[in-house]
Amino acid sequence: MKYGLALLALVSVLSTDPLNSKPLTSPTDVVDQNAALRLLDASYAASSKIEPTQRVYYLTYLTIIAADIESKASDSESTALDTHRTRAWCNELFSLAFQMPLGPDRIATEKNALMQLSRVDAPLALSTLPQVEFPQPDAMGEFPEDVRADGAITIFQNLWEASKKSGVPVSSRLKQINSVAKHIEDTGEYPYRAMARIIQELANTPDDNARIEASSILEEAVQSYQRKEEFKFQNRRDEFLVLLQNVKPLVSIELYKQALHVFVGQITTGKPQQGKYEAKAITKKTEVSFSDSNRAFLFRVSPLINQVDHQWNQELVRDYPELAQADDEIVSFRAHKTSGIATAEERAQARQKKALEGEIQKIKELQKTDLPQAFARAQALPNPTIRINCLMALLDDGAQSATSTPQIQSIKVLPELAATIFKQGVTMFDQAPNERANRRSGFNELARVTELYASCREGWLLERIQNLQNDTLKAYLLMYAAKGMAEPRKIFSLPPPT
Repeated sequence: MKYGLALLALVSVLSTDPLNSKPLTSPTDVVDQNAALRLLDASYAASSKIEPTQRVYYLTYLTIIAADIESKASDSESTALDTHRTRAWCNELFSLAFQMPLGPDRIATEKNALMQLSRVDAPLALSTLPQVEFPQPDAMGEFPEDVRADGAITIFQNLWEASKKSGVPVSSRLKQINSVAKHIEDTGEYPYRAMARIIQELANTPDDNARIEASSILEEAVQSYQRKEEFKFQNRRDEFLVLLQNVKPLVSIELYKQALHVFVGQITTGKPQQGKYEAKAITKKTEVSFSDSNRAFLFRVSPLINQVDHQWNQELVRDYPELAQADDEIVSFRAHKTSGIATAEERAQARQKKALEGEIQKIKELQKTDLPQAFARAQALPNPTIRINCLMALLDDGAQSATSTPQIQSIKVLPELAATIFKQGVTMFDQAPNERANRRSGFNELARVTELYASCREGWLLERIQNLQNDTLKAYLLMYAAKGMAEPRKIFSLPPPT
């Protein structure tokens, strides 16, 4: 009951004045972290009836938002907030994860809990990381990644920064991190990318000790990369390449070339990744497309080879002519692998979207000059999912425009647009009671409209959330309201819908 009273009090202080009483400007009001935290408390209270199999997903989102709010508040010199919520909810999530069926989702949930915990208690998160279970294959029997190595990227970095603030010596930090990295390596995949971040930190003070430690990290990584079958973890090459891209300034040319030879040797003798592969590399001078993952990786590593052994790179160019175009900086690289086929529902959705592309484009163009008319045409779209997505795009664009060039006609439409999204989103959400909350149609739009209006400090939408009969949806949306409340005000206050 106390959370309900607190929420009522919070709603009462939010803006409900008519439009003509507010300036059409974007005020820079002070963020009220305490109001955001009260909304998180109300969200958690509303979540009490969510069953354990679904609660893990709720807690995953809650810990992310709570950690974001509490960690920022703790970093503020003018704010003294404890972080007990994040700690308690991360511990609950970590414990609850072990009740899930054994598999990738369970292990990822364990990891996710510790990633957020590391934002408020990095030493505890690091010491708990070895308790995350060993990798499990996905439904296809494959290992896309070792999620513990992914979690280590955040946890190692947060441990480093927290220890630095506490005055912990570099040697002690490295000892702790190396110990956990070794455990992950021995039971799965070496955390190449996470250790690349640590090398970046060492590069800030490139003394002899930093060079010794960086060399030790690279030697361990090379040894790990050479063992076992290469494609047990499918992201292995990407992760090792990130390490190569970061370690060069701190290690000897000889050691670096040794690492490059190991990498190239496994590319040139190994099989390409299975499934349909498409990639595009963009340099300052050209674009190169690939259908073979091996050739794509050679292209990406070629600039590094050229920096330390031009002759070797020229030899590779003779066998792989496209490498001649890699002598410039690679500005971006995108790759996509497809191993399955779309479901009948996905194909039907794609066909409907394609059929409506012309109308959607007309709506987007109309929005620039006549938002009310664009709103009306969007409401007439026959597919509910496409309709609410289009309505949300109109609201996002309209809110963005309202910040710089507010127009009274458009401003009056925005609340009606938000109210329509909210009403339709709730209906769509309730139509799939057995589906995971964050995967239901309408969920993303409900979360976005809630966050936007909370950032405007508007009370009417919060009242509607409080009156929802669906406690699961109420818990999620109060969480997103907290997220919006903790953000700087994006735009001027908007009127409530009529």
